[in-house]
Amino acid sequence: MAESSDRVSSLLLPMRGFNLVLPHANVAEVLQGVEPEPSGNDLAWLVGSIEWRGIRIPLISYETLCGRESGPSGDTPATVVVYGLEGIGDLRFYALELQGIPRPMVLDAERVEPVDDDSAEPNEFVARNVLVAGQPGIIPELASVERGIQSATG
Repeated sequence: MAESSDRVSSLLLPMRGFNLVLPHANVAEVLQGVEPEPSGNDLAWLVGSIEWRGIRIPLISYETLCGRESGPSGDTPATVVVYGLEGIGDLRFYALELQGIPRPMVLDAERVEPVDDDSAEPNEFVARNVLVAGQPGIIPELASVERGIQSATG
C-alpha cells in the first residue's frame, strides 16, 4: 500500500476526450453558468475574461491551447478557477473552460499510469500524458500555461 505522502487529492477536469489532472490545492473554485466577456484578440485559446470575486480574470480553453479538438461544452459545462502559482507578472488567478463537472479523486501510483505516446507531438503545455483509473488524462505544464496567459494579457 502506498504511503499517505504518495497520495494526492486531485480533481479530474473533464475536457473533450480526456481529463485534465490537477491537485485539488491548485483549484480555487468551480463555477457554473459563467458568461465570459470576449477577449477581442486573435488567440482562439484565450476565450475572454470572467468576473470572479470582484476581479476580472482570463478564461482559456486548455484544449485549444494544446492544439487539440475543442467544441461546445457538454450538458453541464463548468469553469474552474486556478491559482496562478508561478508568480508570473500579476497573474494571481485564471479560469479554464470545462466540458462537465470535475470529479475529486485521491491519486497514487496505482491509479495513474504514464503513457508513452510516440505519435503525440511534443507540447510545451503538457507535462505528461497519463491514464487515470483507465481513462486518458493530461497533467498540465502550468508554468508554460501561465507564461502563455501572461504574454497574451500582460
